[in-house]
Amino acid sequence: MSGADGLPILDRHYRIVRPLEPGAAAERTLVKHAEKQTAHVAHSLFEPNDLSADERVAVAAAFGNVPAPHVAPIEEVVRLENGRIAFITPYFGHSAGQVTLESLAASRGGRLSPEEVEAAADHILHALDEMHGARLYNGPMVSNQVLVDRQGRVQIEHFGWARIAAKGLREARIAREEEIRAEVRSVMEMLFRCLTGLDSRTMGVSPAQVVSSLDPLLDEWMAASLKDGGGFDSAAAARSALPENARVGVPKLGLFAGALRSIRGGPTK
Repeated sequence: MSGADGLPILDRHYRIVRPLEPGAAAERTLVKHAEKQTAHVAHSLFEPNDLSADERVAVAAAFGNVPAPHVAPIEEVVRLENGRIAFITPYFGHSAGQVTLESLAASRGGRLSPEEVEAAADHILHALDEMHGARLYNGPMVSNQVLVDRQGRVQIEHFGWARIAAKGLREARIAREEEIRAEVRSVMEMLFRCLTGLDSRTMGVSPAQVVSSLDPLLDEWMAASLKDGGGFDSAAAARSALPENARVGVPKLGLFAGALRSIRGGPTK
């Protein structure tokens, strides 16, 4: 008897384990593959800004053709008993549930280390650069989209789904310069919160005023990214300006020991 026997049926391959907290653009359900006994997440987009079955398949195809690092891949598209379509992605959590970048910071007293924040920035901006190059845009990033997997790597969930549900796939793939700037800025605001424990829009302080002995290069990079009327034009520009690229003769950040003790892990270049 398989471990999935007796669980409610999602479809012929997957069995329902339990509901998860809603994501940025979809209801989420933890499921188990009946034969492989592997954990996955089934995502059903929120109503009423929903997509037709054909549009959902087109979304899966669009994302399936972009092997962007650190973006949760759509592994399969399944049709539910009620006729709706659900996307299947890997499950990045553990027995206690999913971990987001900001919840990891909260578990550490509200802050991640500067090294972890810089490594997370590299992961996220690399993903955005690849997705933007394929004309896939998310809009401003929200905190529950940026997960940390069991190996301590950043994984972005629901990238672009809410935008596509609202606009349709064709219109969602057209972005103005100010929209790209806003998307990149939202990432920088999230990183600022993880580094300082403060909200960049209300506190009006620099990271160096909060984090002792902070590398001036990281402080300047963060300040430039959040300057009123400024910021980076693109994810590529923000990533190329990362402090690690200006540190001559200093090795790039390496692996930290232990899952969930670091953000860096796996190839980032």
